[in-house]
Amino acid sequence: MKHIERLLVLAFATTLTSLATPSQQPSQRKFAQQEKWNLPPVIKSFTSSATTLDFCPWSGSFDSVGYLKTVTLGVIASDPNGDRLSYKYSVTAGRITAKGDFALWDVRKLPQGLHKATTTVTDGRGGKASKSLSLLVETRGSCHTPPCPIITASCPIDQEKRDLVNFESQSHGSLGQ
Repeated sequence: MKHIERLLVLAFATTLTSLATPSQQPSQRKFAQQEKWNLPPVIKSFTSSATTLDFCPWSGSFDSVGYLKTVTLGVIASDPNGDRLSYKYSVTAGRITAKGDFALWDVRKLPQGLHKATTTVTDGRGGKASKSLSLLVETRGSCHTPPCPIITASCPIDQEKRDLVNFESQSHGSLGQ
């Protein structure tokens, strides 16, 4: 019986020793755990300098803010593991120029309607998060009245009644000029 007790004690001690002293140091085990359990980035906010643009069709500009060329986009994000973050942007219309957590959306040629910008933040270890926002381009009547064109006509002085008349005309200040 003592022999069996010694074997059980020896087997139990060996198991405890292998659990208590693994081949990795504690700091290595913690690092391995972090590698295994990567958490995705967290986007706290994705903002735009404008959410609605009033487009003036006869002046070709955004009336509420003058001639607006770009809308500024900004991202605030973090990574629970402390990983370095990378940012990508996409838009449904227009062009985007970005550097890190800051982007400029070229809105000069956006048609009227609802447009979307999306940012995707990645941590380089497979974690990613995305967020979108909308920009509405519309005509809401805030434009000034379109300019009236000026039309001038000239014809020959010596014209007989009921004869065909040839004349020249010119217009200035038409829509879009």
